[in-house]
Amino acid sequence: MAVESASARSFSIGNVLSNTFAVIGHNFVNFAVIAALAAIPGLAFSWLTTGMNPFGRAQFTAPAGIPPLTYAVILMAGGLLGFVFSCILQAALIHGTVADLNGRRASFADCLTTGLGSFLPLTVIAILVALGIGVGLVLLVVPGLILAVAWSVAIPVRVIEHKPIFEVFGRSWQLTSGYRWPIFALFLIVGIASLAIQFALIPLRGTMPSPAAGGSIIFVAAATIVNILVSMFSATMAGVMYYELRASKEGIGPEALAAVFD
Repeated sequence: MAVESASARSFSIGNVLSNTFAVIGHNFVNFAVIAALAAIPGLAFSWLTTGMNPFGRAQFTAPAGIPPLTYAVILMAGGLLGFVFSCILQAALIHGTVADLNGRRASFADCLTTGLGSFLPLTVIAILVALGIGVGLVLLVVPGLILAVAWSVAIPVRVIEHKPIFEVFGRSWQLTSGYRWPIFALFLIVGIASLAIQFALIPLRGTMPSPAAGGSIIFVAAATIVNILVSMFSATMAGVMYYELRASKEGIGPEALAAVFD
């Protein structure tokens, strides 16, 4: 799907959402498989820390038969692995998204190769973003929200432009300048929609109870699928946001980023 001339475009919530759904529609199988693979470590970690109930309360006390130190190492390793796989997912889907918006079709192998090749710098960037936002939230919340919006395309900047780690923050700040209220509103809309879907699943907790899963087999399966789809949507939307911001601020067209995929 090639977008129209960049000179005629303006950044809007409607453009981002419609293009996100369009890109996912064009690449659903590849994106869904990548998102499912990336979710495996996180799901395993969640099941381990919640006593086989991925949506219950985490338990950080070692189960019977497992030494506390060993359990602590397992928890840290599982959390780190899930974090790394999340970065791989974002890089893979961002690559596929921007390729699609340039009228190309990135293969499953191309997306996965990009994700695997980018995971180390993206992990560092994601950690720095999380730390910055966390500190900002402690400082009366508002600074954290500002950083979350201003740095929202830091990872796409790294994936597409290959900028050094400490330059992606300034570049993201520059791209989001002038559009931060629409971006914040977009995050709010998507967040509310995600919560609404999660709440809609609650009645399923009572069907086909499974003690091993801590509730309902159907609920666990449905919630897992929803989490995978939300991760896929979020990563795709980040790529679309990056493209739309460049189209609005720099007048790029479908040919402008073609060299990235040569």
